[in-house]
Amino acid sequence: MVLNSVTPYAGRDAFFQTVSTVVDATERREVFVFIHGYNTSFEGAAIRTAQLAVDMNLDGAPILYSWPSRASLLGYAADTDTAADEVLIQDVADFLTDVAGRTGAERVHLVAHSMGNRFLVRALDRIASRADRVRFDEVVMAAPDVAVDEFQDTWPRIMNTGERFTLYASRRDRALQISARINGMHRIGDAREVVVNTGLQTVDTTAASAGLLGHDDFAGSALADFRAVMWLSLAPDQRCVLETAEDDGRRYWAFGGQCPEQDFGDVTQMVRANGSVEAALSKLETDMISVGVAARQELGRKRDLLRALFTQAASPAGAP
Repeated sequence: MVLNSVTPYAGRDAFFQTVSTVVDATERREVFVFIHGYNTSFEGAAIRTAQLAVDMNLDGAPILYSWPSRASLLGYAADTDTAADEVLIQDVADFLTDVAGRTGAERVHLVAHSMGNRFLVRALDRIASRADRVRFDEVVMAAPDVAVDEFQDTWPRIMNTGERFTLYASRRDRALQISARINGMHRIGDAREVVVNTGLQTVDTTAASAGLLGHDDFAGSALADFRAVMWLSLAPDQRCVLETAEDDGRRYWAFGGQCPEQDFGDVTQMVRANGSVEAALSKLETDMISVGVAARQELGRKRDLLRALFTQAASPAGAP
């Protein structure tokens, strides 16, 4: 994927008018805001946002909030200072509030990666203090480079700013292990010391982790689960690629469930494409009539999985 051009807008009003026009032309009226991490250029962040929109088959508008990262491995200290800038944090809070109120979207999701979660957590803390605070839909914290102490202090205030918070963490995340050594504090995206809070759905991606750093699981090896969250708002116990785990009697989830990831991805895409569980089942039953034995067995397996996953979900969130 290549960034071919950038079109500036004459102020925030013009930007949101354009986004609103895009949203109005879609059926599901979805928006997600992506906040990138450290060592990320504007071009790199724009490409990542576009790739997420493609991977999600977004029916709406993808939005990037690009903050001024040094886009350099040696720029960690400078990026850390930038992520603590009170003016920028307020701007993120104002921007997210405008996205919720000025785009006409029916579902507004927030996705932050790595150090971008510092902006997200701090901005949501500002939003939570407002009398007219907005409430977002899915809030996904991917490999968050956020200190445990800061997050635990902030969590009681921000937990009601989203319908659901999902935290993707890994014990293989070498980037966050280095960050912990630099900062002298464990990061919440490092699952070696898992963070389990009331209202927070923590998912350990270690078993599905890939790549040298293990820092991008949500957009790679854990993509099927990420889609299930963003598309259908499926609870963790409905996502059969996950299994339950415990830390000191507190429950969280981890990759290593009993169903094949490919089948899980296929059935969630069927629900997404057909608009409801019932329509997806009907399509499967119809398709099974005209195929051979092997294909019929495969479709039957997916039909059974679909029924098992959605026994308590007549019409998932996000269906038109």
